[in-house]
Amino acid sequence: MLYAGFSVKTEPFLQAMLMAWRKSCLKQLEEKTHIACHESSCLMGVLDESGYLRSGQVFVQVQRSERHSLEPVAGMVAVAKNPCRHPGDLRVLEAVNPLNLPAGHRLLEMVNCLVFPNNGPRPHTDECSGSDLDGDLYFVTWHPKLVPLQSQVVEPMDYSPPDPVIGHGGVVTLDDIYAFVVKYMHNDQLGVICNAHMAIADQSPHGVHDSRCIELARLASIAVDYPKTGVPAVMKKTHRPESFPDFMKKTDKPRHYSGKVLGKLFRAVQDINYREGSMLKTRSASHQAQLPVLLESIRNYLDTDLVVAGFEVHLKRAKETKEDYDRRLRSLMRKYSTFNEMEVIGGYLAELPRQHRRKKLFDVQAIARIDYDELYKEFEDIFMMAPEELFQPTQTIHLERYYLHKASAWYMATYQGKHLASRKGPRGRTDYPLISFAWIPLRYLVKLKESSRTR
Repeated sequence: MLYAGFSVKTEPFLQAMLMAWRKSCLKQLEEKTHIACHESSCLMGVLDESGYLRSGQVFVQVQRSERHSLEPVAGMVAVAKNPCRHPGDLRVLEAVNPLNLPAGHRLLEMVNCLVFPNNGPRPHTDECSGSDLDGDLYFVTWHPKLVPLQSQVVEPMDYSPPDPVIGHGGVVTLDDIYAFVVKYMHNDQLGVICNAHMAIADQSPHGVHDSRCIELARLASIAVDYPKTGVPAVMKKTHRPESFPDFMKKTDKPRHYSGKVLGKLFRAVQDINYREGSMLKTRSASHQAQLPVLLESIRNYLDTDLVVAGFEVHLKRAKETKEDYDRRLRSLMRKYSTFNEMEVIGGYLAELPRQHRRKKLFDVQAIARIDYDELYKEFEDIFMMAPEELFQPTQTIHLERYYLHKASAWYMATYQGKHLASRKGPRGRTDYPLISFAWIPLRYLVKLKESSRTR
């Protein structure tokens, strides 16, 4: 849209989309410290069945999308798997240059995955947080400033589970199951251990190299295996932090200001939150405050480059189609508990809906995008409907003109008339107008905008 000549300063749809994207990014930065790095990726680990790779080597080639070319990765890379608690969980390995492989080699078929060798004294996957190749995802980066020197690499921790507790050897009864569940609930300390690890790593000048963090990393591994081994992880009093860093939001515990990067990022986002009127506090309240301003910009703006003579023929049908689209989109918005259509369209959900609280935000965002993509495709197909005679080879020019007029009608149905009026929705809340309908035939609106330059 920007390349075609649409301006962020004047186009409400672009403004709203960028606002939702920015809000989502700030929320992710505040809570998960998600920082984009182009020279990195999150890939599923797989095994080199060809046996070409040697111990200490991996194979990586990335393709961001169908529009992007293949990125071969060569040289030293850092590999880790979340959660990464022990300093030895971060491994530095050599990425084999795909250009040095013989033509037709099986490894060249491996794209968007991290290929590990099938030989060596110990699997590199086990060195990374004790993981394996059952669908685990690995972070890999080849950014020179993020790959440690070999001299800085720490020996990985031994993730061998303790010997399991031997049961009575008889028939397992319901009473045995009840007893185990109660014992498990009593001894499940994984969350407490992980929180203590983060707090101590933040406070200690040695960070994750602190001896208490090393011991907590070992206890976390024991706690993960507890359901299988029956051996509980026992925390000592010295393992419990005196206070928690501010970015952990432990309002019921003693807190301190973190002087490390997580604390600085957290407070930077909090400052933005404060300056912009607590934009990130509650999704519904913030969007309700922003919408009147956005609505005013819609009412006062009409891109005349997108208004072409002949759109009136399609306008009535466009308004009817928009009503159906808006009804379906509002249903999706209720499903994901948002007042902002852009959060559903772009998958920019800033908070988890109540019914999805047990899921990860990233997963719910992906589901929201899939849901909207289905709706978008359905209405894109409706837009592409045209009289059968226009699909004849001799009618190409007329078909193109038909779609341009129809796209202009969809734009006018959205940006003018009763569709810009607010109305009372369920439970007395205000339903503000939706504007994404106009942009379903985006490629034709882009053509109209580009052609305006030559008029």
